[in-house]
Amino acid sequence: MTRIACGVDITSVARIEQTWKTAGPTFVDEVWSATELADCSGDAAMLAKRWAAKEATAKALGLGVDTLRPKDVVVRQTATGAPVLELSASAQAQADKLGVSSLSVSMSQEGDMAVAFVTVLMS
Repeated sequence: MTRIACGVDITSVARIEQTWKTAGPTFVDEVWSATELADCSGDAAMLAKRWAAKEATAKALGLGVDTLRPKDVVVRQTATGAPVLELSASAQAQADKLGVSSLSVSMSQEGDMAVAFVTVLMS
């Protein structure tokens, strides 16, 4: 029997940009992988979408955002630009525990708001 779990998150682009400016490299290094930073080229809106995806993934996996290291969820892009999630450490351990067979992510932005929706299939 296949089960489905979903998570959604909405994030303010301005909040991510402000936190980046005030917290500096520590915030950036704790949240985004080198691949994510390269893909986003410092664009706060793109980083906000990835932040929303990380939080939505935690919710879909049944974890609180505080129990999942943000870098344990990496948002990558396929050759066609579609976003994909790559899990490691605590996120992968939780996915294994739940029997996750696949997960998908959709991200979008309108004005100052970035949104991500994550769907998890479990067998």
